[in-house]
Amino acid sequence: ASPKNGITVCGASEYVLNYNIAVDTQDLTACRDIAKAIRATSDGGLQGVEAMAYTHAGPKSSWLVEVACNLKASTSAGGCPKAVLERVTDLADKAGFRIMHAYCTNPTPDEIDTLLREGSIGSKFKFPWNVPPGVIQCVAACCIV
Repeated sequence: ASPKNGITVCGASEYVLNYNIAVDTQDLTACRDIAKAIRATSDGGLQGVEAMAYTHAGPKSSWLVEVACNLKASTSAGGCPKAVLERVTDLADKAGFRIMHAYCTNPTPDEIDTLLREGSIGSKFKFPWNVPPGVIQCVAACCIV
């Protein structure tokens, strides 16, 4: 690269769906254990799942913990949002926590297909950035069972 012209790099990767699950607790350690249990790299983990847990602002100035996931196999039965939510819900129940809500932060593969078919890929597309408590979004939309 020259200082005058700079450099351009282009790359590609498989699609990754970002999926977050808000857990009604402030117990970060317990939610880190849940995240570890669902990772594809863990024994019994879910296909294509990368996961971590972090504290997050909740409703009415409260705090909660989110289990944030990269779903690298979001259209597979074992790595789709529905499978991830079911496993996290089961593990949270066992720890005495409830799920507040779950949401995708980017479009699902099905939503991308729709946008491409409609020719609206360049238009404004509303993502569910602010999901009210109790609302579960994009759970089964991208599962092939």
